[in-house]
Amino acid sequence: MTPSASATAAISDDGALDVRRDAPDRAVLALSGGWLSRRGVPDAAAVARTLQSGAPLRTLAFDTRAITAWDSSDMPTPSPSTTRPRRP
Repeated sequence: MTPSASATAAISDDGALDVRRDAPDRAVLALSGGWLSRRGVPDAAAVARTLQSGAPLRTLAFDTRAITAWDSSDMPTPSPSTTRPRRP
């Protein structure tokens, strides 16, 4: 794919996930619309194909300016196994 290539995966209502390469080794992942757990999440297959095409990425940037709603239950929560340091 060319550096300006783009792939979008939309879900019902207005949540969407978009990725575009703006340089051979850089991509921007943009989230827009409503991201609510009751709506589900977009299919990321087109996004994955765009990220895997072309030169290896050195930078992945996130653009969240167009998010209109966010359900914080979509965020993973730390568990004791991920917050405690491992002992040698």
